[in-house]
Amino acid sequence: MASATSILIFVLATLTWGGSNGPETVPGPELPDRVLIVFNATDLDRDGNGMVDSEQVARHYAARRGVPQGQLLGLSISTPYEFYSQPTGWTDFFDEVVLPLRAALSQIGTTNIDHILLCYGMPYVVDLTALGLGKRALDSLLADPYRLGDRLTPDLPAYWWSNAYFDGDPGYGTDLDRFHHGYHAGGQPMYLVSRLTGSSAAHANELVERALYAERYLAASVIAPGYHGTAYLDTRYGKYTDEQLTSGYPFDRMTYAEADKGIAYGRFLLEAAGLTVQWESTSNDKAIGESGAVFEGGAPAAVASSALFYSGWYNYGRYLDVYDWVPGAVAIDLNSNSARYLRESMPSAFLSSALERGLTGGAGAIAEPFVNGHPYPETIAYYLLAGYTFGEAAMASTPGLRWVTLAVGDPLYAPYRVGRTSENDVSPPPVPEIRLSGIGQARLVEACLTPATTPELVRGSLEYGQVAPGELFVPGSPAWRTRQTFAPTGLVLRKFYRYRVRLTDPGGNETATEPGLLYTGANQDADIEITVSPSVVSSAQSLEAEILIGGVPAVGNRVIGFDLRLSVPHLGLEDYDLMPYWPAMAPILQTSPDKQSLRMTVTIPPGLFSAGNYEIEARAFLRGGGLRSSMAVFTIE
Repeated sequence: MASATSILIFVLATLTWGGSNGPETVPGPELPDRVLIVFNATDLDRDGNGMVDSEQVARHYAARRGVPQGQLLGLSISTPYEFYSQPTGWTDFFDEVVLPLRAALSQIGTTNIDHILLCYGMPYVVDLTALGLGKRALDSLLADPYRLGDRLTPDLPAYWWSNAYFDGDPGYGTDLDRFHHGYHAGGQPMYLVSRLTGSSAAHANELVERALYAERYLAASVIAPGYHGTAYLDTRYGKYTDEQLTSGYPFDRMTYAEADKGIAYGRFLLEAAGLTVQWESTSNDKAIGESGAVFEGGAPAAVASSALFYSGWYNYGRYLDVYDWVPGAVAIDLNSNSARYLRESMPSAFLSSALERGLTGGAGAIAEPFVNGHPYPETIAYYLLAGYTFGEAAMASTPGLRWVTLAVGDPLYAPYRVGRTSENDVSPPPVPEIRLSGIGQARLVEACLTPATTPELVRGSLEYGQVAPGELFVPGSPAWRTRQTFAPTGLVLRKFYRYRVRLTDPGGNETATEPGLLYTGANQDADIEITVSPSVVSSAQSLEAEILIGGVPAVGNRVIGFDLRLSVPHLGLEDYDLMPYWPAMAPILQTSPDKQSLRMTVTIPPGLFSAGNYEIEARAFLRGGGLRSSMAVFTIE
């Protein structure tokens, strides 16, 4: 056995990415015409825009990556759930997914496709428990689509079939080439399979936007422009010396202890690529974010700031919300439900939770994979850092096919591809589209960025108040997203609120919207409010009158019209009708995004009124009779 010193020197030499045993850096399967996009054509249209959500994700990806339209495959899926189950599950899966997929591959050319991308709305589990084969990940089955048996009887191993494109000892010996169809499954074509999913189609699309943003702005090296991230390791059995890790590498992964050492060994791979590594190595099963967890050097491992890579375990059935994922972050947590609950808004598994909170990609298992059958955390990071695509790196980390594992993320994501240059993000986010939803005190404000050629992601805050924005404040999601949703608290029923949204991108650039109007009435409510400012002026000053109406007729609510009346007590004038003069006041009308409220402003020029007190009343007429009114008082000195 070679000495620890000689092995460590070998590892560092290999990681220059140019050695004879290092990964090839020639262009590989990173072209959009090597992708086949698969979507559920019978999915629901949850946002009512006329297109099922699964197809929305497929078309979004095709547009953003330039995948040919002829390589979008819509399937008619009978199950409304995330799984195919017995008694007809296998037959339905075979008829609805396997046969049309084979037909599409045959038409395009079985070796002309490298990546199969499954979109939000596609099932991800085939439950064969009744046949004694447990649950299988649909994704893993489709990586090896020609050796599945027939529509009546699955031909599956009791565990998994070895993956020809797997590297269990990255950085040691000869690494994998860029993927090509010389890598096969028992003489049949195999494919790199990944999926875009999340709690909604919008969340699935944002995985692509995070990938695009990282490809442009993630620093290409320690001295390049762009933002940086930190790599985190989390092991269970104490801190290992370099000698312990290098003298026994590669580890066989047949025990927890061997898997633990494999994750720890990833430190050499990450540091050799120039990344800062934070290693939580306490021997009492403490995970990052738990009380008592510490990083190497003794600092509390309470949070994982600017997390770019994560390799660890054992967060079974939980996610500690302490990771600040930078755009482009990739993670694997080794545990037996790491990739469950992918479509839930509050999942209880590591990968699905991390994706919801800002992760860009990762791999895991939907059922017990056994410790040596779970994707290897250090391998996915190694191949991404070598310039490979996410689809290649995820498959390289996966020991077996036709098993319980899957990968979620943009298959073409390649943040370190050879020849790539990075840059600083110096442009502020575009002004977002504002959408309002909810009624009464349960109002939501959503700021949405329209996808553009230049990728953009934001965090944000909502400033709001009855008098002006800024009296109250709520943050949006801590994840970097293309849309942020804000849930204001402390709202009073049937009141008008002014709000402003502030958005900041990872480069620190900020955009603020113009003040908007939010009305807290319920469906049958109607209100009017008038203010005049300033309330005391000289005859040489102009005045501004603001009229707010909630329950406007555009949505069939109760207000069907309004008028203005002026009273001047010192002149004996009462309820003088101002509406004949309304056009001359040059009113400015602004309707709220949800069409629930209307803001009108008029400027009253100086010299129209003599000194004294004035009362102006705005009245809203209601459908079916009745009215609402509001009075404002101003004084001319």
